[in-house]
Amino acid sequence: MNIILFLFLVTTIILPPVLWYFSKFKYDFYWAMFSMLLNLPIALYFIHYYGLIKLDSRSISIFILFIVINILMSSSVIDIKYMELPDINNLIVFILGVLYLIIARPEPITLYILSSAILFIITFIMACVSNLGGGDIKLLTAIGLFLPVDLALKMLFYSCVLGIIYAIPKKIYNSKLKNKQESVEKCDSVVVIEETLEKEKNDNTGHESDEEIDESKLFPFGQFIVLSFFIIIFIG
Repeated sequence: MNIILFLFLVTTIILPPVLWYFSKFKYDFYWAMFSMLLNLPIALYFIHYYGLIKLDSRSISIFILFIVINILMSSSVIDIKYMELPDINNLIVFILGVLYLIIARPEPITLYILSSAILFIITFIMACVSNLGGGDIKLLTAIGLFLPVDLALKMLFYSCVLGIIYAIPKKIYNSKLKNKQESVEKCDSVVVIEETLEKEKNDNTGHESDEEIDESKLFPFGQFIVLSFFIIIFIG
């Protein structure tokens, strides 16, 4: 069996559980199993489309890209359930991005490095005025090493558009849910229970409720970053 083909299959089966084990947060193992099911057809696509038959710089570059896709899909599943993007996943993607630039030697290479820097600056500014998380910044910075500036900016634009498309109906749903909850809280017994729980929560945390972040306004943005990256590399 060709060594690249062997590595593809092994990576598809082994990488998700390994990432799950070494992640800072101990996520449910289901996401690792789900990631493997998602990665299998992608592995077959890479093997069939690129016809990996020898160990050269092109095959290695494609293999690196496949590993990145594997990790990104795993990160997406984590982000959807836990709203966290593991630092180890982002770090591995960044390291693989550096290796990709060294092996693939895209011309001009400075545009790829510049993409990473631009995405970091833009997302850092976005984080200062919004609820964009640090994991999203790290992820975009790492992904930027695989794209030139024009495609990187297009990917960021796609991510924002997809995020807005998701956020609008989510906001409408949360608004209706909030109105429904307010109508239920008119019952005296419910009000008493809510006040008691809120008081205990404030006593334990030492913070007032109005200082806390409204979680209903948050949503996992990593999935849209990953989806936009896939759109760019597979469609353009």
